[in-house]
Amino acid sequence: MFSSHTEQDAKESPTPQCSQLAEDAHSSANLLEHYRCDQCNKKFHAPCHLRRHQRIHSGEKPFSCDQCGKTFNRKGNLKTHHLSHSGVKPHMCHQCGKTFSLMGNLRTHQRLHRGVKPYACSQCEKAFTQMRYLKIHEMVHSGEKPHTCEECGKTFSLMGNLRTHQHLHRGVKPYACSQCGKAFAQMSYLKIHEMVHSGEKPHTCEECGKAFNHQSNLKRHKLVHSGVKAHKCDQCGRAFALKSSLATHKLAPHVTFLGKPPASDPRNTPTDADT
Repeated sequence: MFSSHTEQDAKESPTPQCSQLAEDAHSSANLLEHYRCDQCNKKFHAPCHLRRHQRIHSGEKPFSCDQCGKTFNRKGNLKTHHLSHSGVKPHMCHQCGKTFSLMGNLRTHQRLHRGVKPYACSQCEKAFTQMRYLKIHEMVHSGEKPHTCEECGKTFSLMGNLRTHQHLHRGVKPYACSQCGKAFAQMSYLKIHEMVHSGEKPHTCEECGKAFNHQSNLKRHKLVHSGVKAHKCDQCGRAFALKSSLATHKLAPHVTFLGKPPASDPRNTPTDADT
């Protein structure tokens, strides 16, 4: 890597140098040669820059957010992250009004309006506005999920997703609703909850027009129209489209000696879930 005397010389002089080098070692080329990463051979002017770079290889992230626990390998990245908790978003998109804490994030967002997607998948040619979205997508093809939760064994493709998942085990809920104070472990849960206050239901059933605040609720509702009844009662054999309908059905007592519930039993009356 580099010897201890280089660190001392770097502290004592504004120009990184080494007392054990030859006189001509003060040239930038020789100094670059002196601070070289032993893993990738990248060169640096100063030992502090080399140490910061080596965190990429080691995975070390010594800077931690005191609000959500997320860690970073650079202090500057932590400071940028703090803006997400402060709520300060001075950069506004003039096309849709969405605001951002960083100008760079605004520029990236504006690609959505222009339709610019410079990052394409080499396997399926699906394109993305950001490189990080492409990297996440590529794991769909590889099936790679290298990050495992030690408490329940669930695996994740991204370390960030694992950390968010671990909030559930620790009971950490850093995302609070500004209207009612209810807190959530994940930002996505908060976004869904906020629709309760706004009344927003952007997902509509094409068959009956019923609207839902989340895509998963719409998918579950569509089972009613499909006629698929995958949830079967283990006592009487009756099947239901929705698991919740089966749970309601099981609350009533079963009359097994007759082979079916009496005519007065409400379970003989078709429900919305059965039609």
